[in-house]
Amino acid sequence: MDASLIRLAWSVVDQTPIPRQQNLTSRDRIGAVLSAIDQQAVLSPQERQQIHQYLLARQHLLTDLYQ
Repeated sequence: MDASLIRLAWSVVDQTPIPRQQNLTSRDRIGAVLSAIDQQAVLSPQERQQIHQYLLARQHLLTDLYQ
């Protein structure tokens, strides 16, 4: 995965306020981050899939960050 995509993903994670609801799943959080990325950048379907897979692999870290 391209380093610029990784930077984009983490900058959006840092900027995106995700509700801290107990019933919010990791998939919901990842979906919210992907939606925020879609608002900031035009990605090819392949790039979007790469970011999605990258965030899925780090879902435990995302959960910890948002709690």
